[in-house]
Parts: sequence; structure tokens; C-alpha cells
Amino acid sequence: MSFSKGIDASKNEFRQRAKNNLKKLSSQFDKDTRSMMATVNFADSQLYADTKTIFTFISKKTEINTRFLIEKAFTDGKEIAIPRVNEKTLDFYYLSPEIPAEEQLEPAAFGIQEPLTSLEKVDIQHLPIDSVFILPGLAFSPDGTRLGYGKGFYDTFISHIYENVSPLYFPKALIGFCFACQVFENLPQAEHDIPLTHIITEEKIISC
Repeated sequence: MSFSKGIDASKNEFRQRAKNNLKKLSSQFDKDTRSMMATVNFADSQLYADTKTIFTFISKKTEINTRFLIEKAFTDGKEIAIPRVNEKTLDFYYLSPEIPAEEQLEPAAFGIQEPLTSLEKVDIQHLPIDSVFILPGLAFSPDGTRLGYGKGFYDTFISHIYENVSPLYFPKALIGFCFACQVFENLPQAEHDIPLTHIITEEKIISC
């Protein structure tokens, strides 16, 4: 087995372990309660106070619920942008705070919802200053390693930013947003993986 195949096999093992941990969360009420606690942890942080624009994902049923975060951000006058898959990467669109979020979404692949293309598209070459990115994933570790679902959309997107965009527009933080049961002491990582700056769970904020 080659080194890269060994890394892939190890990553898949941790993905499965994370999935098993998620299955142990007792109910949707339990997940929502933990999601609200994680939202409070973020909202009480300096990271949140210092940003005007939050790039986040629309969660699936198995993931931490980002809708509480979106509602809180709108209440506090912040901008929210969410992703839409475009071939092998992502485009982001701003949600309007004047319209219910669900009316600005449509069903897409992989059991997720995506923004309507009629919404305002984010100019990736000129990201809002001091923006933060909230990233999904299956498994995370305190050194900033993130294991996604294996599609590579976020890895490709973030790499494009750091390779092609002026440092002036780099995001202020790359944040893994997840349940505590998805955080592992160590995870396998490849050389090209871009580390997170923080992980936020219902228990605490981890600086990576």
C-alpha cells in the first residue's frame, strides 16, 4: 500500500468513527440543544465580535445545526453567505436578512440545501475584510486538521483563496463547527491540507 493510500484509509477510518459517535446523540432535541450551546460559545467570542461577514454552511440533519447561528448573526446585523457547489469548487451567495432563510434555498445533491442563484453572489477575489469561514466536516483535531466528506469542495475553495487572492482579503479565521464527539486527539493529514484556526463545539472554543 502506498503512503497516500494509507493516509486515505486512515482518514476513512476516522470518518466512520465520527459517524458512529454522531449516531449516539440521542435525539434532534439533543442535537439542537448542543447546537445552540455552540452558537452561544461563538457569539460570546472576540472572533464573532470582530467580524461583519460569516461564511457558513447549511447543515444536514446529521450535522450541528447552523440555523441558530444564522439567526443570531442576522439579529446582530452581520452578513451571512452560504455555498453552492459549482463543478469541483464552491460559489457563495449572500442571504437576505429580510426574507426567511428557507425561502432562499433549494434542494441539492448530498442531502443539502443550496442558495438560489438569484441571490447576490460573493466576489471571491474581494472577500469582505475580516470575514470568517465556518466549515463543516466529520472529524476534527486540536491541531486544526479537518476531515470532510471526501469530496474536496472546501479544500479546493480555500486553496484557491490563498493561492489567487490578495492577502488583504484572506479570511480572519477558518473555523470548524461541530459537536464535541467529532473532535479527536489526532487525525491523519496530507501535506496539502489547510489547517483550521479554531474549532467551536458545544463545550468550548479550541484555538488551533
